[in-house]
Amino acid sequence: MEFAPPPPPGGMNGAGASPGAPPETSPDSVAYTPSGPPPDAHFRRLIENASDLIQVVSPTAGIVYTSPSVERLLGYTPEEILGASTMGFIHPDDHNHVQQEITALLARPGVTRATTYRVRHKDGRWRTLEARGRTLSLSDVSEGLVVNARDV
Repeated sequence: MEFAPPPPPGGMNGAGASPGAPPETSPDSVAYTPSGPPPDAHFRRLIENASDLIQVVSPTAGIVYTSPSVERLLGYTPEEILGASTMGFIHPDDHNHVQQEITALLARPGVTRATTYRVRHKDGRWRTLEARGRTLSLSDVSEGLVVNARDV
């Protein structure tokens, strides 16, 4: 397979793009359109093999959604932990710290925060996760938080 450099600005003909003209797209690029796959199906395909754990957590710390990677990282199937409290998996010595992070996230919708904490694997071992979280909505806390975490 040969690498082909990107076309010059303005396309293959070398002419500059006119102001306000839409950017050219690759023939391999696919845009989501209302006639395309439903957003949920599209989203699931994107995260199905992600190595990071992706969760949606309610404002009261209940697990609303968890990506399939939870099984690789922590040994639980998504069905085993949906509806459970995140605090039930957090190391007791990290509870206060994590609760403070959740409170800070809920106090400032749209602001991303990062933290590290320990989580119990299904086999009983503790895993240290580095997580980044923010409110799912940029302006409303009622939809909860989205958290991306990785094993460190």
